[in-house]
Amino acid sequence: MALIDLMPGDYAITIQTLLLDRARYTARVRLASEPDGEPGDLLDDVWVDGGQLLLFDDDLGDAAMTTVWTGFGDVRYPIFEVIKEGRRVGVEIAFIDIDFP
Repeated sequence: MALIDLMPGDYAITIQTLLLDRARYTARVRLASEPDGEPGDLLDDVWVDGGQLLLFDDDLGDAAMTTVWTGFGDVRYPIFEVIKEGRRVGVEIAFIDIDFP
């Protein structure tokens, strides 16, 4: 489990997918107050079990849980900060190492 503190506020979850051999896979998941920020430094990594990642707000408990299916197996994935105007506005988990436009 990885715990990363973010500033209070409203956050959007953005999921980028990749179509590969007629199957759609989750390539990246971004949780950010300003989704158009840029990926920044590596913060941590997270172990995914059963191909599913759970995002949650510790202060809100079960009311703020989201499950993301990675389409891949049990592996550690990197967590990067999302930066806009020099400040951290979120995090991004990269399941597939690929650049998107």
